[in-house]
Amino acid sequence: MPVQRFSSDDGLWQDYITHLRRVNMARWGVAADGSPLADTFYFGVVIESGVVGHLSLKRQPILVPDGAGGTSALVGAAGRALEEMFVQTFAVEETHRRRGYGRALQVAALDFTRENHCYQLRSWSSFDHRANYALKISLGFGIHPALYETSAGAKIGGVYFVKIV
Repeated sequence: MPVQRFSSDDGLWQDYITHLRRVNMARWGVAADGSPLADTFYFGVVIESGVVGHLSLKRQPILVPDGAGGTSALVGAAGRALEEMFVQTFAVEETHRRRGYGRALQVAALDFTRENHCYQLRSWSSFDHRANYALKISLGFGIHPALYETSAGAKIGGVYFVKIV
């Protein structure tokens, strides 16, 4: 599969940004000026016509609510804080779906998570993305139902997908 990792130094970075805009995910995947976000890693599917699919990962500590409105890092048996890769954005353009690109991106994300010694790969998806559900279940992800509240206060039903690597 033609999955590659991207950086802003890459000759195809602008094509990657154009793809993010086509799938309406630029506001979550990159800064307003098109630069990469901190601690975020970018992967894309490149074919002759350019970037047609992507996945971005954010490396972050696994935080646990402390009951008083704050959080603390979850510490593993070795005494160090556990980290995860969180899928910030993921999409394959509609005209290029059902060709294995989404699976290839998810497998690349799992491999990258493992190679970077993170405890898990996690993502969130609303209920209207059934193909994503089928893909994640086929890859062995666990499911945790959750409500996501937007900045406007709207509540969206979905699930967190989690896979320990």
